[in-house]
Amino acid sequence: MSVSEIAISTDEVDVTVCVLGEIAIEFDGIAVPLPASLRAVALIGWLATHPGPRRRSEIASSLWPDVPDINARKNVRNALWCLRQALGRHVDSVLDTSGSRIGLRNVSVDLRRFEDHVTAGRLDDALALASGELLAGVDDEWARVARDSHRHRLIALLADRSDEAAAVGDFRSATASAYRAVELNPLSESCARLLMRRYEEAGDRSVALAVYARIVDRLRRELQIGPSEETCRLAQKIRMRHAAV
Repeated sequence: MSVSEIAISTDEVDVTVCVLGEIAIEFDGIAVPLPASLRAVALIGWLATHPGPRRRSEIASSLWPDVPDINARKNVRNALWCLRQALGRHVDSVLDTSGSRIGLRNVSVDLRRFEDHVTAGRLDDALALASGELLAGVDDEWARVARDSHRHRLIALLADRSDEAAAVGDFRSATASAYRAVELNPLSESCARLLMRRYEEAGDRSVALAVYARIVDRLRRELQIGPSEETCRLAQKIRMRHAAV
């Protein structure tokens, strides 16, 4: 279960909220049923990605931006009730609630561990925590913004990891990281160029040119544009080297 996880320790049970991939809640490693309300599921995801007690007004405007304030606050109360039902007897150990604020109590957030790994240069450990899409299945604007930001972060890390591996001659790992970056954003020319360079460095120039052909086709088919001059120049250099072999 790929996660930006929240591990919550209480005297009785360890609770984990997963937000990388589909949102999930586990008690001592065992998944428990999610609230029936999709809004309650979105609420736990929002709390997981916004640490600390947060104002109910902030939560209401984020989850119901187009709803009148009085109705949005009522929706928060309803979603919170459903979430409390799902957490059962552990609710008071997990939720920090007051008249004006809601938060997750005493939590350790895997997303912070992810950032800690990045800061310490442990890119493989960081990337291992991020094998799923952030807040998968939540289609709210706040979730899409967070998901896009996280995706861009991952692509940058994968590019760094690919460069590191290539620098020591580990072209298999370098290519795998570049390929994963392309999977995260198939329309990114920078990701395509990274993969093209990796295949060329590994001696697979024909595959590098196939990557170029795919990005050209995707850009024309989905965006009705051609590749940039930078991408074309790289393809031409690879083509010339390939012909010279």
